[in-house]
Amino acid sequence: MRLRNSIIEVLFWLLSLQALAACPKDNPSFEEFQRQQGTTVQGPFSVATLERENTIANPETGNKVPFGLANYQWKELKAAMKPGDKIYFISRSQDKFHIDGHALVSGGCIVYFLKGAIS
Repeated sequence: MRLRNSIIEVLFWLLSLQALAACPKDNPSFEEFQRQQGTTVQGPFSVATLERENTIANPETGNKVPFGLANYQWKELKAAMKPGDKIYFISRSQDKFHIDGHALVSGGCIVYFLKGAIS
């Protein structure tokens, strides 16, 4: 039984390495990104929850839409989703720099990032 568990652990570790290596250069590994200093992650969140909690008036039209002025980018993120993908809120601060937003994660890779606050 112990040998079986060890084999399973090794296979899981190898599959994890393969997932990290599988991310294209333009799509960072979600796992690597989480480990960077100053990074916090919340989620995953459902589309329905994010739309309910982030519906605001678009100042240009007055219409209430998910993510206000960033509604077009939100629609792009949703269009890029495939079954099994997850959306996380990521925040990263270093010294005086801060950025946050929602990341679409597919196969362990960040494939789309909807920017929130930048300062």
